[in-house]
Amino acid sequence: MVGAVAGALLALFPSAAQSAGGGLLERPRLTGDWGGVRTRLEERGVDLFGRYLTGAWANLHGGFATGVRYEGFANWGADLDLEEMLDWKGGRFHIDWISYHGGQPSTDLVGQFPASALSGYEARHSLRFFEIFLEQSLARGRVEVKIGQIVADRDFFVSEYSEVFRNANLGTFSAGRADPTQPFYPLAVPGAVVTLRSGGHWRGRVAVYTADPGRDEPDNIGFDWGFDNGATVFADVTFEHHRFGLPAAFTLGAGFSNARTPAVDATIDENQVFYAVVDQALIADSQGAAKLGGFVRAIHGPRTDRSLLHWYVDAGLRWQGVVGRERDALGAAVVWTQFSREYVDAIAARGQDVSDEQLFFELTWRARLADWLQIQPSLQIFFDPHLSRRDAVALGLHAFIDF
Repeated sequence: MVGAVAGALLALFPSAAQSAGGGLLERPRLTGDWGGVRTRLEERGVDLFGRYLTGAWANLHGGFATGVRYEGFANWGADLDLEEMLDWKGGRFHIDWISYHGGQPSTDLVGQFPASALSGYEARHSLRFFEIFLEQSLARGRVEVKIGQIVADRDFFVSEYSEVFRNANLGTFSAGRADPTQPFYPLAVPGAVVTLRSGGHWRGRVAVYTADPGRDEPDNIGFDWGFDNGATVFADVTFEHHRFGLPAAFTLGAGFSNARTPAVDATIDENQVFYAVVDQALIADSQGAAKLGGFVRAIHGPRTDRSLLHWYVDAGLRWQGVVGRERDALGAAVVWTQFSREYVDAIAARGQDVSDEQLFFELTWRARLADWLQIQPSLQIFFDPHLSRRDAVALGLHAFIDF
């Protein structure tokens, strides 16, 4: 399947490949060096980037309905190395925009809990500013400060081996979108993150964000956040070392918000969660890089009167270098969610039937055909999805193009 799709894509521009002397697939990015302009910009500390995702999701069985939905997502922006540009030692400025213009396969077809959308990119149709921040490295890299308009899922509850997956719970963008006080994709908010490194095995991180990210609506261009609903705080500590002679990382963390937010059947103040992440390399190459890596992550929401999720646990494996293809990655993961009893009972009292638990499995293969082109099929199977209550099987096929 992957080979057939790759062949079809490459057939769209055979003349470009021939004119480049077969070098099109050797380019770092599709649009090349712009006659040397890109290289000169990078030498001066300016990195202009762009990525486009195109493809579709098909619900093959169960859920609300079978069918197909297109998915399109664009992300572009600039990274400025302020040390190269202004002799500002350790400084970096970042700005990017996002545009989601695809369908809503999770909502229309599968009917799972919103935080476990088929794709981490799935959102309302929009074009908006995303992250805008200044990052400063201090004390020879042992202290990093990031301040500006940011999201939490870039820094917290992140596994090295889960990024290959497509589901929103597992991949680049994480599960926080179920809580309207959390600064997760697709809405960034004003905040600050401080990271401390011991110079050895320990790393600590703490962040403060405004707890009002606004709503994911088409007319929100990225600045509908506010300062009138309190703050959200995340903090964690990570210990990195070699276990069984292979690299491993263990993280313990917590999140707290003093915001007023709808939960269950009332508006409440304050909520907290606790989480843990374990990353473990299982097989490494001769340079010590993980060929096969595993992860386990867990979230616990103890306040069931004000939290939709009571328990969340995922576990998976990533195999880098599939069948001799060193740049490809194969991933398999399972995710279990238990919803709070108060939330389920409140929904049932309104006459809506929802599950009190949800289980799903993802199998995916990311094939890198060039530095700028990746093809990725993904199979996701849902058992008792939260809203539809009908086991569902969904298949996605996408291309990632870096410009």
